[in-house]
Amino acid sequence: MLSNNSYFEVMKETSAEADKLIRTRLDGIVDVTRTLPESRLGKPRLRDLLVRLGYELSGGKNWKKIIPICASYELLNCSSYVINWIFDEKGGHREKNEINDLIIGGFQLREVAELLLRENSLEDVVGSVSRINEAIYVGQNLDLNVLRVRYLTKFRVFGNFVHVYRQRCHGLSGEFYGQCLLSGSKISGKEMTALYGVGEILGSALQASNDLGDFALPNKAIAVSEKPYKDQLSDLKKGKLTLPIYFLITKSGMEYEDLTTKTPEEIVGLLFSTGSFQECYDYLQNERKKAKVRLHKSFEKSYARDMLSSALIIISYNKFITNLKSAQKK
Repeated sequence: MLSNNSYFEVMKETSAEADKLIRTRLDGIVDVTRTLPESRLGKPRLRDLLVRLGYELSGGKNWKKIIPICASYELLNCSSYVINWIFDEKGGHREKNEINDLIIGGFQLREVAELLLRENSLEDVVGSVSRINEAIYVGQNLDLNVLRVRYLTKFRVFGNFVHVYRQRCHGLSGEFYGQCLLSGSKISGKEMTALYGVGEILGSALQASNDLGDFALPNKAIAVSEKPYKDQLSDLKKGKLTLPIYFLITKSGMEYEDLTTKTPEEIVGLLFSTGSFQECYDYLQNERKKAKVRLHKSFEKSYARDMLSSALIIISYNKFITNLKSAQKK
């Protein structure tokens, strides 16, 4: 059961247990792919915390039962990252043989993720792997082929844009986070579908938060294993139509080609001077509020509920957004 600790401490404790199982499953994964899950060992992970809180909120008493789910989902998450490295050319140009290895490794990680659940008789959760994968494919398609700056004229009405943008965010992250909370409740023996809705909002909002965080000025302090700091501002360079880019173009009145000639510092300056940052920040705050209201309406006060409620702050308060705010003050 949860003790009187902060959500960060509980997250760290849960991830440490999952790491023990993850380490046993990395043999045989191609080297270029295995480096990602290895680099994330020893670090607290939000998805692990969500699975545990879903379990606790549903009355579960022995949280270590959910560790195979945490390990499975971390490997599944890494598989989606390495495939995305190819789509977005994260980390710079790669030779064809390295791309081939990433594809093979991505498939290997997904197979191991599902096998982990089956080996631990978690048949009720196995189906979530397919649902998460399917959603990610839809999200990636929208990201790569639909929400592009060159199609901006199709989205002049903000409501039309944000409808598709939410679908993208749901696919890339929302479904996964929803399944984390829901899967935890399934293991407790008391499936609680309300948890899925809270997790879905959280995951989708985190994707939007990451999109805003892409504008943080390149800095080694904000580097993460799945995205090198040098990849900051890559969404704008690659012509993606994320929420901050939508506001930046429509509010500045500048042509996209002119924006790409600006320095990172000038881009961040425009983000604030046009009100684009505030629009995005208000969006994130509203999503956080929606998740919190749904959580409090669906569950009575408990330590697990309050811990999840506290964890929602990550939507609008993280190192990327802090980096942006610091840049504004300079």
